[in-house]
Amino acid sequence: MALQFVRIACCALLVLIEPLLRATLVPIAFLGFLVTLIFGFLIGDPRFPRWGMLAFSVGALMLYWLFLGLMSLFMTLPPDRDCR
Repeated sequence: MALQFVRIACCALLVLIEPLLRATLVPIAFLGFLVTLIFGFLIGDPRFPRWGMLAFSVGALMLYWLFLGLMSLFMTLPPDRDCR
């Protein structure tokens, strides 16, 4: 019973944090990709760290996806048990 309470509390905390992470990580990933596309590939500035910036953008998006995966682990229902 205590384990169920901890799981519900963690799930509630993750649900409350998710909009904040979505509002920060997804725009950071999009803007980083856009800046990399413009300055790294279209303009072709040789001093611009295009691969590092692209890796930063992908990393921000993957961090958000990792958070969603963690959230789905806490939100899955346990298998039904018979109370015999």
